[in-house]
Amino acid sequence: MRFLWCALAVAVVCAACARQEAATTSPPATQNTGDVGGTWTLRMPAAGADGDARLFNGTLGVRIPPGDADAREEALLLRQNRLLRLESALGSVVTLDGQPLAAKGQFEGAFDLRDGTWRCRWEQASRTVTVTWLLHPTKERLARRIEVTAGRGALRVQAPPGAQAKQLAWVSDLDRAKGAPTVSLRTRVLVDGAETTVGAGIVIRATGRTVVVEDLIAFDDAPAESFDALHAEAARAWDARWRTDIEIEGPIEDQRAIRACLFQLYAGGNAKLPPFGTSNAKYGGHRFWDAEAWMLPVYALIQPEVARAASDWRARTASEQLPGWETGGDGRDATPPSHRAAIHIWGWVHWWLERAQALGLLSDPEDTRRAMARVEEAFLRRAERTERGLEFRSVIPPDEGRPRDNDLITSLLARRVLSRGHPELAEEVVLPRAEDGLPASWDGDHMKGYQQTSALLALYPLEWRLPQHEAEAMFLRYADLTSLNGPAMSDSIHATIAARFASSGGERSAEWSRRAYELWQESWQPFLDPAGGFSERRRTRETSFLTGAAGCLQAVIYGFAGLRLVPPGAGAEGETLAELTGGWRLTAQPALPPSWRSVTLRGVWLLGRQYTIRATQAGEVSMVEEG
Repeated sequence: MRFLWCALAVAVVCAACARQEAATTSPPATQNTGDVGGTWTLRMPAAGADGDARLFNGTLGVRIPPGDADAREEALLLRQNRLLRLESALGSVVTLDGQPLAAKGQFEGAFDLRDGTWRCRWEQASRTVTVTWLLHPTKERLARRIEVTAGRGALRVQAPPGAQAKQLAWVSDLDRAKGAPTVSLRTRVLVDGAETTVGAGIVIRATGRTVVVEDLIAFDDAPAESFDALHAEAARAWDARWRTDIEIEGPIEDQRAIRACLFQLYAGGNAKLPPFGTSNAKYGGHRFWDAEAWMLPVYALIQPEVARAASDWRARTASEQLPGWETGGDGRDATPPSHRAAIHIWGWVHWWLERAQALGLLSDPEDTRRAMARVEEAFLRRAERTERGLEFRSVIPPDEGRPRDNDLITSLLARRVLSRGHPELAEEVVLPRAEDGLPASWDGDHMKGYQQTSALLALYPLEWRLPQHEAEAMFLRYADLTSLNGPAMSDSIHATIAARFASSGGERSAEWSRRAYELWQESWQPFLDPAGGFSERRRTRETSFLTGAAGCLQAVIYGFAGLRLVPPGAGAEGETLAELTGGWRLTAQPALPPSWRSVTLRGVWLLGRQYTIRATQAGEVSMVEEG
């Protein structure tokens, strides 16, 4: 693929020899007040540190290696239900004395969660380079500002090799240079073989020995804006998002992790909710059960417009075709043959649509009815009647791997679905048990290890009601059998379950509270890189894994803060905070970690209104509607 770019080549000769302090230009401050304790800023300790800065929104993503002025890996653009690759988001290549602008000498990098800007700065000898990247949170507009202060040197900005380019040169002695040359372009680029209109611009300013070069590109058929104008608009959008926040009175590193996870979800939300959003091409932008089980319970409270779009999309596509374990952006089943037996996806879709109804997040009742009926019919067809009852044989569990008989989670989901219209059949669904009577993961489970948490999904998020002693025994059996090489979200589930044990007020509450906190930290510490990217596994740098970030937040919201969505007629522990649609209720029974004095869910959304919910170490809960 090749960009058909109108581009710019600039040569600048720096005549002055004496060194002076770097003059850098800072983007405007956002409306958020200072970075108290560093909880809004993620700092990259060195240019070679693990983790890349990934700027992405719902439709555009770009990767920036640490200490680099260029996006050396292709960008990703969501078009016509497909995640397409671009060779470069900006196109231009910047060199100093013929060498790429790469970090040398003293380096510092910082990702500002308040406005989504990534900035790195390095200084060596008589040269200082500052590079600031910015992606608009809702529009396909990307900008880069490069500031170079130097003694002698030749700075050059040019189109990528092989691009068709008109050249424009501007040469000046920097200590005498004035003026601000600007080039504004409108051109066409090839995106996966199809033409897309692009507004582009390059701005050059020179003051003393400092040169500022701004690259701007708009994939949404809009004129290129100035960096400052784009930043101001982006900052306003981020400021509105951060009116919904999670604040703790506790360790700074915990607060920073919570905000990093919130940022990932805010950045990556769209109607499809692929596990990596547009930050990474892994999984091709397809949707999995991650969206229903992990992401949407968080989006429902922090970004209801995303939750509504994603819930409506699933209801519409599932009303037309039975949802597959892997679903393409067009709603069609894209499941590989190896996973066609992973029918638990049917149950997760039904499970979430029930909750989306309660939260007022579905626009078309008929789509919802048809989707839920289709899932119910599918479970009825798939069930096999034997002397044991209704069995689901040869199904792939959430743990994945090979097919199993009577997977616990598949069977529990089937029970839930069938209980609406066929309660007598629901009771006949076989649930696997171990020899000692505890629930098993599946028939014949040897209980030697699992790729990711599976059986414990019964306790959360499915909230299967078991006696506390049986639930605790089940937890102790399975929690430590999850592979350390598995995906990130297992320990967030374990942390949520342990926090709920702690909230029960039993003799072991303090022990469970400590365990919940340890597990929660394990759910993010090995996965969160210095630039805030969340990896899928411990030993990879593939970010940003929105499923894992959402799991971390679920443990805070539905574990430590103790929120529960309670269906009609069900008993519930804790205080009722709000009545929802269809007889559902929102309750809270918090259990904060020992090192947290309080947790505040600020500006969360319920039925179109915003509330602030605060829970304290003493178990007190308050909920106030925002004006």
